[in-house]
Amino acid sequence: MTVEEQAKSKLQIKREEAGYSIDKLACKASKFDDVGCKGHFELMILRIEQGKMPCRNPRKTMEWKALAKTLKCKVDDIWEEV
Repeated sequence: MTVEEQAKSKLQIKREEAGYSIDKLACKASKFDDVGCKGHFELMILRIEQGKMPCRNPRKTMEWKALAKTLKCKVDDIWEEV
């Protein structure tokens, strides 16, 4: 793992591997299980990837699950305490 990758969250690494922008990932994830709107997911992704705090902690059982489904991976592949 490079120094640059060490500074990235697991979610950001998976998102970039999938070729998704934050906007595209948020749009796709918002379509799963009626968990939240695109704007909600954008704020959540920013919180996870950059440590910004514009929203509450994402719920592992719901928001993280929608992100994992979108990225075609397991929640444990992207989940980190935020």
